[in-house]
Formats: sequence, structure tokens, C-alpha cells
Amino acid sequence: SGVPVVASRIGQIAEVIEDRFDGFLVDAGDITQLKVAIETLIDSRDLRRFIGRNGREKAIQHFGWDNVMERILATVGRSCSNDGISEVNEYVRSPG
Repeated sequence: SGVPVVASRIGQIAEVIEDRFDGFLVDAGDITQLKVAIETLIDSRDLRRFIGRNGREKAIQHFGWDNVMERILATVGRSCSNDGISEVNEYVRSPG
């Protein structure tokens, strides 16, 4: 199980967190919204578990090592020749 998140709707955060599914989004500087979000989580054990679990699953799915490495390799691959990407793949996947 993960930890529920309360975050401000600034920058790219609102694109990463789905409000009331894998976190709570509040307007930056709105203390009342922050208070309500925290109190809601305090008052509902089931909601804390639901949001925490969803957030953890999303973090692993989108930001886990394997996923991030595949995106890095794809980006490098677009920048290199086929021979170059083969060398990068061998280097990254070799132990130690």
C-alpha cells in the first residue's frame, strides 16, 4: 500500500495526479482546500488506502525503473544509428 498525496495544482502536477483517485489536488495557497483534503484523508481509512494504493500503482507503472529505462533507450535510439543503439543497449543491460 502507498501513501496518499495532497499536492497543489501547479506546473505538471495536475497532469500526473488524478484528483481523488491517486491523490488530492488543491489550489496553490488555498489553505481551506488543503485542510479539507487532509481532514478527509484522516477521517477515511478506506479512502487513504484506495488513494495510496492507486498512487503507488501509478508510480510503479509510469515511473518504475524498467519503464523509465525503456523510455531513455527509445530516446537515445532516436538519436543514434542502429549500431549506436545496439552498443547502448549492451552497455546498459550488462551487469556491473
